[in-house]
Amino acid sequence: MRFLFCSLPAHGHAYPLIPSALAAREAGHEVLFATGKTFCENIRAFGLDAVDAGITISEGLVVANDGPYDRGNVTPERETHLRALAFGAVLPRVFLEELTPVVRGWRPDLVVHDPANFGAGLAAHRCGTPAVCHGYGLVVDENDAAIAGCLARFTEGAGLPWAGGFGRRGTDPYLDVYPRSLQGPRHVTTAPRFPLRSVAVDAPGCPDGPLRRVRARDGDRPLVYLTLGTGFGTAPVLRQALDGLLPLGVDVLVAAGPTVDVRDLGPVPDGVMLFDWVPQAAALRHVDLAVHHGGSGTTLAALSAGLPQLVVPQGADQFVNAQAVADGGAGGCLPPSRFSAGTVGAQAGRLLEDPAVRIRAREVAAEIAGMPSPADNLPLLESLAASGRGNAGSRRIAEG
Repeated sequence: MRFLFCSLPAHGHAYPLIPSALAAREAGHEVLFATGKTFCENIRAFGLDAVDAGITISEGLVVANDGPYDRGNVTPERETHLRALAFGAVLPRVFLEELTPVVRGWRPDLVVHDPANFGAGLAAHRCGTPAVCHGYGLVVDENDAAIAGCLARFTEGAGLPWAGGFGRRGTDPYLDVYPRSLQGPRHVTTAPRFPLRSVAVDAPGCPDGPLRRVRARDGDRPLVYLTLGTGFGTAPVLRQALDGLLPLGVDVLVAAGPTVDVRDLGPVPDGVMLFDWVPQAAALRHVDLAVHHGGSGTTLAALSAGLPQLVVPQGADQFVNAQAVADGGAGGCLPPSRFSAGTVGAQAGRLLEDPAVRIRAREVAAEIAGMPSPADNLPLLESLAASGRGNAGSRRIAEG
């Protein structure tokens, strides 16, 4: 069979699909990954074939804004409007236009797309190809009404009416990677779903300098992993979080990411290890506490590793992830209104000392480990492709 995987060109959107794509290839299926040109090399690093289709989220925001876009210089209302227009119209239009010829030319048996790549699902439907939505985080509906409105108007104009809101992913089956115990009733009922284990991956060839530094520690001090991810990090926020951790007598592994220059963080003591990039999945095996932005990939990676975590959300879906972790007893949450070096230190210190949080984090890790792996899930993808159109069937997650 032929499987076409499609994602927006960003780590948080593409990397959750990689394990499923690799499982399909290892089972002997033909696999092609479609994403924006800037991200194709990231995909090829895993040994997967990639084709250029679509644009980045940043480029979509520039189009929506009719010019350069800077989060720091727009009102919250303007940002909500621009993101709705970008995700609900600009990105779907470009991906629909550029993926339709790929689907028609390569003729996949199934299209697997990330939840925010509506254009990929629409391209599959236009070509009569079965599609499945591959989750990367928590299903939510109510926070995305603005996107749903833009999407409804766009799809009506394109002659491809959308069958549901943003959270429902239309009529495509949905592969749910979020542990059930961290989903409240409002999340559980939003989509027909199949469970799938989240598997964190590090890019092949990622520098191993951070791991060498971690392994060289004497191990007497707790190790805290600190990151604000690949899209929302700023030096002032990262430095405040670091300043809050330093009095705790811990070592700190910092992944600055592409949006922060480590030189802007200023001088640090010997126990702080600063890097632009850290092989996160491997590093988390050595960590005692994760302090991070609440991106779905980092949240699920920390949960899978059984780590307590302190989430300091900055935007996008990070707020719902932070609340899910806190409500589920696996960590704490500090929204921007409560964020300071002092509150980071106080909450991090509590999480390092609280055995109940660590036990709960390990329980969630065991729950995730018990979900079907990408290889276990492959027969489902094969059946969805063979049936011509998927349905929830007997493996739908029970709502009771």
